[in-house]
Amino acid sequence: MTSLPEDIEYEIFKLAAKYEHSKWVQFQKTNLLNLTLVAHRVNNWVRSITFRIAILGGIRPYKMFSNALYSLPPSFFSTSVTSLLILNSTPSSDAHRALELCTNAESLAYWNFTFCSPQTLIAALPLRRLAIPVGLFSRLCEVNATRFVHTLRELALIVTFPDEDIEEPKFGAFPSLTHFGINTVSIGSLVPKLVKAMLAVEQCQVLVLQGEYSTVIDDFAVDRRFVFYQNEIGFFREWKELEEDSRNGFWARAETEIAAR
Repeated sequence: MTSLPEDIEYEIFKLAAKYEHSKWVQFQKTNLLNLTLVAHRVNNWVRSITFRIAILGGIRPYKMFSNALYSLPPSFFSTSVTSLLILNSTPSSDAHRALELCTNAESLAYWNFTFCSPQTLIAALPLRRLAIPVGLFSRLCEVNATRFVHTLRELALIVTFPDEDIEEPKFGAFPSLTHFGINTVSIGSLVPKLVKAMLAVEQCQVLVLQGEYSTVIDDFAVDRRFVFYQNEIGFFREWKELEEDSRNGFWARAETEIAAR
């Protein structure tokens, strides 16, 4: 390699890694592997950049992170992974290992139902942003000494069973929680209860509901903090775009809409 200052080298490979990784997750041909073969330090840079947002699932391209969980030293994950997305196709052993190793992840999207009791591991993370099934979050509220109780700012609940009977989550127990979201296939009886409880939180600044339209939604539209979006591109893609650039995420769009009212 031509000799360049290391900081300039890093910036060059940082841009290249981001570009190649964006192609990889879109199932396009990529030179990401070739970048890791340039030099040992470049290999370390590319891995850190690639897995800053780590996606774990049972399909390509997300198997790349699953394989890394068992081949890289545990210390790599605690220093490199800041955002973790665990899909429902993830084997329970992989989900457990990822939560156990990525101890400094500040953002977690958890759609996995094969690992039934992850709340203790999730509670140990310093989260600022969380997307999680509503029933699991309700159980998470019961865990003592939750590490993110004072840091959680953004919460999106996934409602798979619109008429599910669960204990109302204790939203007020998180004093920094200002941004709420709900993603649901239909409104049912649970969503109105969640919306009312979220809007009752004193520090609530915005609540985004994503789903199919129902006339019940009109009852909440009188609150200027409430924004409704119909599901168009899918919640996983929405969340991935939010992680890549929060300025283009659904909460940012909602804040712009609220400011214009």
